[in-house]
Amino acid sequence: MERIIEICCGSYEDALNAYHGGAKRIELNNALHLGGLTPSLATLKLTKKNTNLKVITMVRPRGAGFCYNEIEFEVMKEDAKSLLENGADGIAFGCLNKDGSICIKQTKEMIEIIKSYQGEVVFHRAFDCVEDPYTSIELLIELGVDRILTSGLKPKAIDGKDLIKNLQEKYGSQIEILTGSGMNASNAKEMMKYTGIYQVHSSCKDWVNDATTHRHEVSYAYAPVPHENDYDVVSKELVEKIVKSIYDKKTRTLVTFLCVLISALSQAYVIQVFIQPANLLSSGFTGVAILIEKITSTYFGFSFSTSLGMIVLNVPVAILCYKNISPRFTLFSLLQVFLASLFLKVCQFQPLFNDILLNITFGGVSYGLMAVLVLRGNASTGGTDFIALYISNKKGKSIWEYVFVFNTLILMIFGSMFGWIHAGYSILFQFISTKTIDSFYHRYERVTLQITTKKSKEIVEAYIQYYRHGISCVEAIGGYSKQPMNLLHTVVSSYEVQDIIDLMKDVDPDLIVNVIKTENFYGGFYQQPIE
Repeated sequence: MERIIEICCGSYEDALNAYHGGAKRIELNNALHLGGLTPSLATLKLTKKNTNLKVITMVRPRGAGFCYNEIEFEVMKEDAKSLLENGADGIAFGCLNKDGSICIKQTKEMIEIIKSYQGEVVFHRAFDCVEDPYTSIELLIELGVDRILTSGLKPKAIDGKDLIKNLQEKYGSQIEILTGSGMNASNAKEMMKYTGIYQVHSSCKDWVNDATTHRHEVSYAYAPVPHENDYDVVSKELVEKIVKSIYDKKTRTLVTFLCVLISALSQAYVIQVFIQPANLLSSGFTGVAILIEKITSTYFGFSFSTSLGMIVLNVPVAILCYKNISPRFTLFSLLQVFLASLFLKVCQFQPLFNDILLNITFGGVSYGLMAVLVLRGNASTGGTDFIALYISNKKGKSIWEYVFVFNTLILMIFGSMFGWIHAGYSILFQFISTKTIDSFYHRYERVTLQITTKKSKEIVEAYIQYYRHGISCVEAIGGYSKQPMNLLHTVVSSYEVQDIIDLMKDVDPDLIVNVIKTENFYGGFYQQPIE
């Protein structure tokens, strides 16, 4: 399961700080000093308009407990409908009886409303006030609740970790368990490890002074000393820290290694099961290695094995290109090559089909998916990828143009020496594998960003500080507002888009960005090396 950090936000500003800090989901509230109340529609609308956050909105009409009369509950239902109609992705609520049991009637009604809008149903920390957590969670599962927020019936989640662990082990496959209260960068990862949960709720709270809080003999303070003149906010820096704490370099390295390992085994499998029985030629340096083995065994009386050829061809190219395409990327790509070579030697996979078209079809799709897997892991199968990336970074042209030219030359040699029918089948095989890659991996596509903003100078300065692409600025007049503004125009790689938009929104949260696919681009283009 993907690890999730949910940030508890009490304002639109909090939501922006959570968003720019790297959070993907928030619980949107008002009056956090009261434990969180229903937020305004304006806060929700602005958050949904200017971020891509998943927003779970609180529905709670007052402070204190969670035993609501009919008047209060009518307000809760109407609030839930309004919030869901205006973009809320889910509702957090909690309804109890006086004895601490779940109020089944009110809970059922709320769930029906939320589900009618395809929203997520979250039972918040009212759960920490129940008498029997096991009976209560079983009831919530039966009623259709998607997730509970709990501190394990303790003031701080760290003190309730044993109960949280028990609930996760017993019910985690039936309901999501989100732990909150006292969670931060120093304990979130350990809490996940100890309990087995994968979601943490944190306030990431900081303080901002308001000098008008206490004037003369009048005070509107709600925070304890030394924050009696402050109000609480979400800290972007603290969000960054807690997000980073659960996605460390070790995890990233492990994910890359697993992708490399699986892809290497898959590559050996495809070669032995589909490519060799059909006398096909794959793309890249692997294809060159297969061709060398065929030439040496046919014309020179010895066999220079495919596995050895893959290593001999890849190592020199990797050494020449690694500075321009990231040492990490190069090392993991070489590891993929060595592992694939090893698996070709030690593994013996049997063909599945006698039919050449079946081998071409299934082999092409499998080979493409293998390449996608290693690319998504931030590595590659080496060889022509090294060369193409090097040229792409230097010249600014698409990677696949160079790969296509190289593969065409190899296929011509193959066809002239071993028959054009198998070269033709190999073209079909490579076409299917390339199309598969194209369908699932779009890192190298270019897009045009058209940005409408009133803060063009600040955005351009921030943009060129972090990115080496050109950007144009044109003065314009808003057709509706009649206000002066600017249109910015830049061409970027698709994998950069979200980071660039986030950077620009830091400067101007009200900007408008239109993302347009770019079919062709002529002129200088800087492409950032893969890291």
